[in-house]
Amino acid sequence: MISIPTLKRLTIENEAKWTRDVLSCVTKIYAANLIHLHCISSLVVDFHLYDLSSLVDASIGLSFDSFAEDVTPQVLGLLSGVVNVKKLSIASNMLEGFDRDDMEGSTLGRVPSCFTSSLKTVRIAYFDRGFDEDAEEMWFVVTERERRKMDDVVLLPSSKHQKVSKDVTYGEGMDVISTLSDNVLHHILSFLSTEDSIRTSILSRRWQYLWTSISDINLDDISWSKDSDKIKDQCPMCHRFSDFVDRVLLLHDASDIRRLHLYILDPVNPGRLNSWISAATRHNVQELDLDLPVRACFLLPCCLFTCESLLVLKLSMDCVLKAPSFIHFSSLKTLVFNLLTFSDDDSMQHVFSSCPVLQELGLTNCGWKNIKTLTISVPTLKRLTIEDDSTDVLSCVVKIHAPNLMYLEFTSNLKVHFHLCGISSLVNASVDLPHRDVSQQHVSRAIGVLTGICNVKCLTLSADTLLVCLLLLIYNIASISDAENIMGRLPTFPNMTNLELNAEYCSDLTVGLINLLEKSPKLQFLDFDKGFDSDYSHDHGVCLMLERVPSCCCFKRFSLSCFEGKPAEMHFLRLLLKNATVLEKMTLYCEPILSEDSEKEEEVNNQLRGFPRRSESCVIELL
Repeated sequence: MISIPTLKRLTIENEAKWTRDVLSCVTKIYAANLIHLHCISSLVVDFHLYDLSSLVDASIGLSFDSFAEDVTPQVLGLLSGVVNVKKLSIASNMLEGFDRDDMEGSTLGRVPSCFTSSLKTVRIAYFDRGFDEDAEEMWFVVTERERRKMDDVVLLPSSKHQKVSKDVTYGEGMDVISTLSDNVLHHILSFLSTEDSIRTSILSRRWQYLWTSISDINLDDISWSKDSDKIKDQCPMCHRFSDFVDRVLLLHDASDIRRLHLYILDPVNPGRLNSWISAATRHNVQELDLDLPVRACFLLPCCLFTCESLLVLKLSMDCVLKAPSFIHFSSLKTLVFNLLTFSDDDSMQHVFSSCPVLQELGLTNCGWKNIKTLTISVPTLKRLTIEDDSTDVLSCVVKIHAPNLMYLEFTSNLKVHFHLCGISSLVNASVDLPHRDVSQQHVSRAIGVLTGICNVKCLTLSADTLLVCLLLLIYNIASISDAENIMGRLPTFPNMTNLELNAEYCSDLTVGLINLLEKSPKLQFLDFDKGFDSDYSHDHGVCLMLERVPSCCCFKRFSLSCFEGKPAEMHFLRLLLKNATVLEKMTLYCEPILSEDSEKEEEVNNQLRGFPRRSESCVIELL
């Protein structure tokens, strides 16, 4: 007796090369938690399997091709031991143990109940379609009536028929793909659109309901409008897109939905929308992405705000967000609001404080007109995206406390006053402050944003950000003294090592850039990601500023994209090489107009190498 309650996987291979005599040995195996079984038996030893209540898949075969005596009891004993299995693979010689003289007699009645209860898949290897004996054996075990209760009965041909001709490949004339397991077929369906997955239901009975188990559902009425005629042919009841969504969600089987994306342009009844969301939560949805045509105050179902399985929630609705009183997103890690108008301070603060493990937050083009002071305090937050294009200056104040924030994308015209507080772990930040007109309040808010991210290591700035924050060429500031006063408030960036300018460099940016470089004592890499403005010309101010403030050229690497070798570009690079004291590498990414002209490229390369260098070890690389 072998009794191991913790056993998960069992392999038995018992061949009888030394004898064909049946031994009196009996081996009893108890394994209540066994999941996988592989058993190849010669029936020389009598194996008894007990209490295998957790068995998922079993593979059973015999090492003899024929038997000298009736071994029906041993065969039935092995099959009876796996009565609770869900997927069973057997060799066709297992069926030889049944008495074929009486197909409707006692042997058929003794077939284990696993073939009529929990079993979902049967795979019979080495099955010979050309022999009546094998066919009889098959019908003995699985009658046509019982086959209809199973998901899959797979017959794999015998090896001798696979070797009849080298010119004939396995699967020729056969539906090989349908012999694959449900898990494999579901994986295949995952690469198709939801509409195409549903279309596979017409292939065969095997495929008829496979689509009801797909875990990723992507439904949008743009695709529906393109393929509506085809879909209506397969689903006569689907006259409208909403009917189609109803059918997909209501016919889904009991399996979980990993991801649901709904993109709808035409108005839909709110009650119907809520029924779809409720259906998703009942199927333990993990990612819910809703882009809905809601234009009024809309109350989302309460089950959404307490869904324990939800990891990602994205809501895009041009309406006022009404949240219930009880909210608990216990597993939510990503939250994105787009176009939503926040209802009031307290309810929205309640939403954010009810996300104890939130790591990513996105607020894009949201409405803040109902907010006075909103505090978003999320200690677990790692990534934050804010895009705000409000048209009116608001008295709204949004305070964000995120001590563990690592990535920030911030785009705002500063009509809303954002306070970034206690952000000490920031690694990457991208800041764009577009503007139409600039006021003292606007500039002050811009300085506040930069102060909030002063501990960043890698910073990407737009041209507007430099112009606004450093008051360069802004003619409506009262006096130069005002400009100098505000410029003096520009924070120091003590940890910044990388600075990227995400805009074409122009003369207007020179003073602002140099002042920012002065405030970056640890800067090692400067990147002009968009190259130079097409109208950029010789900037004599650059020479004066670089010579006057040599400390701003203490970075070790410089990168310039979209390089064409124009005189203005060469002039800037000559000044940089002359004043950069510790520059180790200059990388220039050439435009096709230069890289495809070998003579021109060689000429530019020679000019660059002839420029005087403050740092003798500097390497110039053209790519």
